[in-house]
Amino acid sequence: MFFLDPYCGSNDEQAKYAPLIWQSLNEPIYLSVQNPDMFSPEHHYCFGTDRRFTEVTHDEVADIASAMQVAREAFLQGFDTILMTCSDSELRSVLGRSKESFPEWIWRDKSRIAQRMREEVRKGNLIFVPTHEDLRACVKAIQEDRQKRPLFSAQQSGQFDPRPATQSMHGKSPRMPPSLDRPSYLRESASLGDALPFEYQSGVQDGEAFDLASQKTKTPNIGAPGTWYSNPGSGQMRLYGDTGAPVIDLDFDHRHNGMIPHAHNWNNGVRDTDDEVVPFSPWNH
Repeated sequence: MFFLDPYCGSNDEQAKYAPLIWQSLNEPIYLSVQNPDMFSPEHHYCFGTDRRFTEVTHDEVADIASAMQVAREAFLQGFDTILMTCSDSELRSVLGRSKESFPEWIWRDKSRIAQRMREEVRKGNLIFVPTHEDLRACVKAIQEDRQKRPLFSAQQSGQFDPRPATQSMHGKSPRMPPSLDRPSYLRESASLGDALPFEYQSGVQDGEAFDLASQKTKTPNIGAPGTWYSNPGSGQMRLYGDTGAPVIDLDFDHRHNGMIPHAHNWNNGVRDTDDEVVPFSPWNH
């Protein structure tokens, strides 16, 4: 099973990897567009290599998800050209893989079938799956670019430890999910001071524009429990709780309530509003 957030528009960070996917656009559509419930990213990524799918790390899964977003954008951008090579029966077969039901009049016209299929890919109810080789090439490029991002110098902070830097505002502070090794009925709310330290990567200019919709397309909403994910585009860092859902966002590239950087708490799948952000500092005290 695989999940992609709905498509919210093109962004430069994804577009630069699109040429690595173009070869996959030549594959028959009935092979490349699949039901996400039937797709295993780890199996697809490892197919034809010496690696077992169980060896794929959580970080690699996040990179695969980013590569799949790149693949979807390439597919949507090239959809009109792809459509020219598709028969009515192929389009019907692919649209039928969606979990959604469609009225009878949709199935009577090829253009309506194509339009609805494109919309299902945009929403994530269908996914465009690149070839094994193209997927691995895109993941490799994403990983190499992330490794090139400069880190804070040792004089500043070789490791970003938010525990001594957490501040309070209106009685609130960034929160950390309860201890993952305790039963849920014994867990209590904990502060960010209980979280493990993580490394902060710089490279985002102060005052850059912030697009929340774009953020959501790049930062996965599901992750390995108790881990941090660093957004390769904005630098945003997200902490996942014991269910794999987000619990904290640390934002560095934009200002809310006059604060940069700042933190958002998540509650029951809903992120705090811009007026509820809390401050923190990436510098050790």
